[in-house]
Amino acid sequence: MNGGAVLKLSDYLPAEHILLGVEWKSKKRVFETVALLFENTCGLSREKVFRMLIERERLGATTLGGGSAIPHGRLDGIEKPLCALMRLCAPIQYGAQDEEGARVQTLFFLAVPEAANDMHLALLGKISELLTDGAFIGALSRCASAEDARVLVAEWEVGGEGRSAA
Repeated sequence: MNGGAVLKLSDYLPAEHILLGVEWKSKKRVFETVALLFENTCGLSREKVFRMLIERERLGATTLGGGSAIPHGRLDGIEKPLCALMRLCAPIQYGAQDEEGARVQTLFFLAVPEAANDMHLALLGKISELLTDGAFIGALSRCASAEDARVLVAEWEVGGEGRSAA
């Protein structure tokens, strides 16, 4: 998986990949924003990132319920996972109208190298735990900056579980 080392989300989530107070009203605009973010910060093709996200969603919406989603996929040409965290100003329609958890406000994006099967599953598990922790989600909604949110994630990983002063 990772040479036996403990995987930490915060190792793959720089503050520049955290967007708070985003006002987009569609999943398409959200995906375009993250694709552009990865292009600008990692030199990836925004079209390639956008296509990865859309193709994964076609297999089934990546919602968790509770207003959260984990858009994710495999991306050739990267050597380590890439993460981004986005908190929207208001929930958007994300899945089918009749689908439970179809409205989403918090999104944690994950792109992993093509061959990173175990790492992909391990990171998805951690992100799922994070986004289903009500204390974390509440604390995230009070974060004033991307750095506050990054620290919140790091504290959650070492057992703070959302009890940050953020």
